[in-house]
Amino acid sequence: MKFTHTAQDILDLLDREFSAYRVNIIGNGYVFPAKSRLSLYRSAADWAMVVEQLGFMAREPREDGAGVTMQTVGPVLRGRRTAGDFVSEEAWRRYCEEMAGQTEEHDVWPLDVTDWAVPDEDDAPDEAAYWTIAPGGTCTLRGERIAHPSLQDCAAAGVTPEGEGVQVHELLRVLAHRHPEAVMATEEERRRHVPGDMELFLRLDAWRHPDMAEDELPSERPGFRQMAEALAAGDPSLYRAPGPPNTHWLNWPEAGRL
Repeated sequence: MKFTHTAQDILDLLDREFSAYRVNIIGNGYVFPAKSRLSLYRSAADWAMVVEQLGFMAREPREDGAGVTMQTVGPVLRGRRTAGDFVSEEAWRRYCEEMAGQTEEHDVWPLDVTDWAVPDEDDAPDEAAYWTIAPGGTCTLRGERIAHPSLQDCAAAGVTPEGEGVQVHELLRVLAHRHPEAVMATEEERRRHVPGDMELFLRLDAWRHPDMAEDELPSERPGFRQMAEALAAGDPSLYRAPGPPNTHWLNWPEAGRL
């Protein structure tokens, strides 16, 4: 088979999916970002992009709030959801109207939060206390027990605690600094919707992501234009990381504050 997708074809699909808010908004007001990653895959005939974000959603139940959300975008995806995956016809219809495009989303939870030393909701005097982890406690990352970070650990990761203790989103940021691979998806988890004949083409831990709050599209970013050109040509060296990246959490101070 022949790769027939032009760079413009790729950008058109990305623009459509990003503008429909089917792909991670790193500055999302409901998610505290901790780490992001972008992976491109390519076969002889097709391509796929996986955007993943480790973050903390304070408006979700605590056990569901800290995890990695991934969106896989591409002209051909595997493991797409069907009506049987939904609890009702109405839920399926709503998904088709609002979410179904050329993107599939799934989550993984590398961090086991069941043993966090945090107060029960009824015992917390305020919301900040509810999300503050206990000093000297531990968490479990990919099956490994890890001590909660000290203030010195936070400083080494560039994290300045906002309150009297370390909050959950700050814990994630320290873990991302100290264990950058363990906190993100495994390759098997990442490839859930990537066709099996595709090979890893390019992986980035820093890039210039479109600012969707400003209605910015991938086609407006030189980096995404280079990604599209590289995929179309089958040459990853055509991506040259133009401009400063913006995917580090420090670039999104208002994210998660809603």
